[in-house]
Amino acid sequence: MRNLSELEDFMESVNKGIKDRLRIETSSKEGDPVAMDLLYDGERIIITSNIDSGERWYDKIVVSERHNRHYQRKFIEYWAVSEHGNDKKELLLQIHPDLAGMSQ
Repeated sequence: MRNLSELEDFMESVNKGIKDRLRIETSSKEGDPVAMDLLYDGERIIITSNIDSGERWYDKIVVSERHNRHYQRKFIEYWAVSEHGNDKKELLLQIHPDLAGMSQ
């Protein structure tokens, strides 16, 4: 877990309407590398990734907390969401709250 503050800075840019970009590197459940590129153009967030060839558009990033019964833990989740009535959302990052304090 590194540079969580960069995601928070990106979220702040979106909230202020300031153009910004960010790359999020994670891994799939199987351990395969996943790289998501987020580009905020001043109006919407455009997401591309190495796992598919399409672009997805969202309006904001929200943070939520969810309890996972399987792991018996709560996780913090960062979601890209659309506000245009279609309830479209995409999970960007899921972390255990104890790990958030360990980011560098």
